[in-house]
Amino acid sequence: MPHLDTPDLHITFDETGAQHGHPVLLLHGWPDDATTWNAVSSRLQDRNLRLIAPYLRGFGPTVFRNEKALRTANGAVLAMDAISLMDGLGIDRFSVVGHDWGSNIAEALAMGWPSRVDRMALLASLPRMGGLKTPPFRQAPLLVPLVHGYQTRRGSNRERSAWFCSHPVGELEPRRLVRRGDIQRCREVFRQSGLGSGRPA
Repeated sequence: MPHLDTPDLHITFDETGAQHGHPVLLLHGWPDDATTWNAVSSRLQDRNLRLIAPYLRGFGPTVFRNEKALRTANGAVLAMDAISLMDGLGIDRFSVVGHDWGSNIAEALAMGWPSRVDRMALLASLPRMGGLKTPPFRQAPLLVPLVHGYQTRRGSNRERSAWFCSHPVGELEPRRLVRRGDIQRCREVFRQSGLGSGRPA
């Protein structure tokens, strides 16, 4: 599995797609890991995208190299980890997709390094840092199945199951949407983001 060492971390990541394609950084949430993106990545192999999905600080095979390194989930610190990864890979400008806590990191990247992020997609997150408007309710049916439809090794654990059962979204409950096979909505959200074209804005 590819990895990159920084002074604080041994960052492990999955990399798929076109080696010289447009770079897209895929940031997972909690309690997931980089495998969150496997099903998405497999469907984008022919889109001229270079897909990079790191295991975030404290997850999976990404480990600390420095005992004084912060043990934190702070979005700004994790954004600095992402910049270190992209610097190490020689990537200057990229798109970023954040799911759950990864959305906070994506926002921190866009705010802290606006010249490097050419576009971003925030999935399963309320915008916090950048003052982006919360999408109108009519968009919720498009977003919910996309962000919760991923299958990960960690995604079937008890905490996630309990969250799905208690999430107060009624008819928009992810299990119901996925059970209905409503994948077309997921595709439409991804298409509208512009990433499905494989061409940067």
